[in-house]
Amino acid sequence: MTKRAEALTAAILACRDKDGRITKRRVFTAARDDKRSLLGRQFNWNLREAAERHWLDRAGELIKQYITITVVNKSVKIKSVAYVRDPRLPARQEGFCSLADVAQSDAEKITLDELNRCESAILRARAVVGVLDARFPGLSDKLENALSLLVEARTQINSRRKAA
Repeated sequence: MTKRAEALTAAILACRDKDGRITKRRVFTAARDDKRSLLGRQFNWNLREAAERHWLDRAGELIKQYITITVVNKSVKIKSVAYVRDPRLPARQEGFCSLADVAQSDAEKITLDELNRCESAILRARAVVGVLDARFPGLSDKLENALSLLVEARTQINSRRKAA
C-alpha cells in the first residue's frame, strides 16, 4: 500500500463513530471541515461542478428506474432496464442504446459486460465472505459455484464470438 493510500485509510478510519461504524456523512464532514487535507482533496468543492455531477448521476438513475422493458421468456416475466451503455462507443464517451434495437454482436458484448459486472460483484462477495468464512466455515462454497457458472457462460459466449 502506498503512503497516500495508508494516509487515506487512516483518515477514513478516523471517521468511525463510537460503535466503530463508518458513514458517508462522517467522511464527507471530515473532508469538508479540512478541505486542504488529503481527504478533503478527494472531493470536488466547486459547487457548480459537484451539483452537475450529482444531477448527471441522478439522470442515469432515473433512466434505469423508469425506462424499462418487460418480456416473457419461457413463461417467465422479466422486467429489465430498456437502455444500457452503448457498447459501440469509446470507453469515455457516454451514451445509452435501446435493448430493442441492438445487433447480435452488440447483444453479445452487452451480455459480456453484464457478466463482467456479475463477476466483479461475486469477487467482492468472495473477499467479504472469505474473511467471514474464517470465523464461520462453509459460507464461501455457494459463491464458488456461482463464479464457476458465470465463467463458463462467459467462455461459451466468447467462443461463439470468435467462431463468428
